[in-house]
Amino acid sequence: MKFLNPLLLVLVLLCISCSGDGESSFGLSNVLPSSTGSADELMFILPDNLNSSSTKKAINQAFKKSYRILPQEETIFNISKVDFSAANSLMYRFRNIVLMAVSNQENAF
Repeated sequence: MKFLNPLLLVLVLLCISCSGDGESSFGLSNVLPSSTGSADELMFILPDNLNSSSTKKAINQAFKKSYRILPQEETIFNISKVDFSAANSLMYRFRNIVLMAVSNQENAF
């Protein structure tokens, strides 16, 4: 009788747990929406005070490097830049987002 309650709890958890295909046993889909974009795409969201040619040049120098082992030129990352004022809820479903900001604090993180 002592082992009946934990056994019943384990059976209930197994019945309502997720299956291997991302769906629960009740047919509910995942809680988070699916992301868009591939692993090699970066979206930079820039505030208005950082949206300058020098910032964009620094981003390109850091992230527009080419693969060294390929015989033709091909960049490692595909970069897109968006103004902070133009960002909407659809853009936040993008897989790799970099939000840029300026902080006056020494230990911002």
